[in-house]
Amino acid sequence: MALKDNLVAHWKLEESSSTRFDSHNSHDLTDNNTVTQTTGKVGNCASFTKANSEFLDRSSIDSTLKTGDFDWTIALWIQTPSSIGPEGIFAWGDGFATKSVELLTTASGLDVQVTDTGGAESSHTLLAIGSMSGSTWYYVTIRFDESAEDIVGRIDGGSNSTFIQTTVRNSPTVLRVGRERGGAYWDGEIDEMSFWNAYKSDSDLDEIYNSGSGLDFDDWDAGGGSLIYTPRYHNHILTR
Repeated sequence: MALKDNLVAHWKLEESSSTRFDSHNSHDLTDNNTVTQTTGKVGNCASFTKANSEFLDRSSIDSTLKTGDFDWTIALWIQTPSSIGPEGIFAWGDGFATKSVELLTTASGLDVQVTDTGGAESSHTLLAIGSMSGSTWYYVTIRFDESAEDIVGRIDGGSNSTFIQTTVRNSPTVLRVGRERGGAYWDGEIDEMSFWNAYKSDSDLDEIYNSGSGLDFDDWDAGGGSLIYTPRYHNHILTR
C-alpha cells in the first residue's frame, strides 16, 4: 500500500503564522492566538505557547476528516515541553457531547482518550510518564481497527500497544490541534500531522518515521510504500 493511499489530510505545519494548509487536500487549519514557527523534525513546525492559549482548528469538518467507528490512522511528530504536565495535543470533537478521540499528556503519561458510540470514555496510556523526556521529539501513531475492535498506539516505530476499544463515536464536529476539548493547551511543538481513513501498516508508518529522521511529505511514495499488510499481533503489547 502506498503512503498516500486513503490519505485524507496532511499538515506539514511549515507556515510561520496564520493558516496552516493541508498539503494533500483542502482541510486547512485556522490559527487561534498566533501559533508561531520554529525548527521542526522535518523543516519547520508549529510551536504552541500554553500561556497564550494558542491552537489550530478546523471548526467544521466533513465526513472524510472524522474519526469514528471505522478504520482510521492518525500520525504526528510532537516535541514535549521541558516540563511535562497535563496538556492537550489534539482533539476530534468539541466538548464531551461530541468528543471522539483526543491525545494529551496526563499524570499517567501520554494518553489517548476515546469515546465510544454509547458515550463512555476510555483512556489508554501510550507512554508512561516515567519513560517520557522533556524537549524530546516523538513520532506518535494511533490507529483504530474496526473489525478487531482495537486501538493500536505506537511510539517511534517501536512495539505496538493494543487496547480493546469496541466502538468509536462518529460525531466529532471540529478538529483542534494544540489543545484538548476541555481547554488544556499544548506547550510544545507539532510537526507533519497526517490522517488516513484506513488502518495503515507498520511498514508504511516505519517508512514515514524513517529511523527517527522523519520523511518529508514531498518524498512520500518516491519508493512506492509497503505492499503488504503487517499482522498486528506479532510482538505487540495486548492490554485487556
